[in-house]
Order: sequence, then structure tokens, then C-alpha cells
Amino acid sequence: MPAFPKILCTALLAALCTLPVRIVAAPWQLDESAEPRRAVVENDRGDRFSVWLDSNGVVTANFRSGTRAALNAGSCPTFQVDARLPLHHYRLNAEPAAVGTATAECRVADRESTYRLLTLSGPRIVSPVLYQLMNGNRLIFRFATVDGAYHEAVLPLTRSKQALSGALGDDLEVLASDDSQ
Repeated sequence: MPAFPKILCTALLAALCTLPVRIVAAPWQLDESAEPRRAVVENDRGDRFSVWLDSNGVVTANFRSGTRAALNAGSCPTFQVDARLPLHHYRLNAEPAAVGTATAECRVADRESTYRLLTLSGPRIVSPVLYQLMNGNRLIFRFATVDGAYHEAVLPLTRSKQALSGALGDDLEVLASDDSQ
């Protein structure tokens, strides 16, 4: 093969290797077969995030890592919507708070982390995290696994507002902040 085509092929291959990797995922879905019904999204790497309302009015979320290794049980995965602040940190294995109060806590087991986001107290709530999940573009989880590796999982927020409204109640109004003060 002449030198010019070899150089051209090598240059094209090098250019392709530097392109960013895009995570492919379906939009959020409402899983009505689950009890209770859940808003769910999964990417092509097997990372999965779901949100539901339990029978006590607690909004609960679950992140399942697509990695082969278990999550590091000593720390809870953090998550962030787009590049917005805050980066959401939840206390690991915190005691459940009383109904009607903030219930920020996280439990880690194997490849999953479960978050108690908040307890609903009416049809209108102030929740920056739910507001961001409903109105953002992408959700990023950062976490360590038991083998010491650090990972990042990216999930789209396409159709999240519709799926979350279906899971939490179509009449629920979610506000980013309390403007009444």
C-alpha cells in the first residue's frame, strides 16, 4: 500500500479515537407494572435510575450501577443535574427523619444506592432536586466501587417531567424555591 493512503487511514483512525463517547439511552418511562409505579431511565451501559412515591408519602429514588463491581459501601454516590449547583450529597445510612420533614439519606447495597429524597406534605412542594430532575437535560452520578475505581454514569432527563409526574401524581406542583418569603 502506498504511503499516502496509510497516512490518511492512520490520521482518520486517530481522529475517530479522540471523539467523545456518547451515552445512548432511551427517554424516561413510567413503569406502571411496578408496585408502586416508577419513573425509570436506563442507559446503554446498564446504569439505571428510578423514582417512586411509597405508601407513606416518601419520594424514594434508586440508582443501580452498570459496573461489575459493587459500590463502595463507605460512601454514597453523589449526583448532579447538568452543571447546576448543588451537587447532591446524601448522608450514608442516616436514621429516617419524621414524616413531614426532610428525609435526605442514602443506603448502599451491592451495586445500588437508595435515596429518601423527601416526604410529600401536599400538592405543592419546594424541592430543588425534584425540580432539577424534571427540568434538566442530564443526570450525572459519581461513585467509587469496592475495587477502588472511580466511575461516572450519565443518564438523560428526556421526558423525565412526564414520567415523574406519572409516578408521583399528575397534580403535584414542584417548585425550585419558596418565593413566598
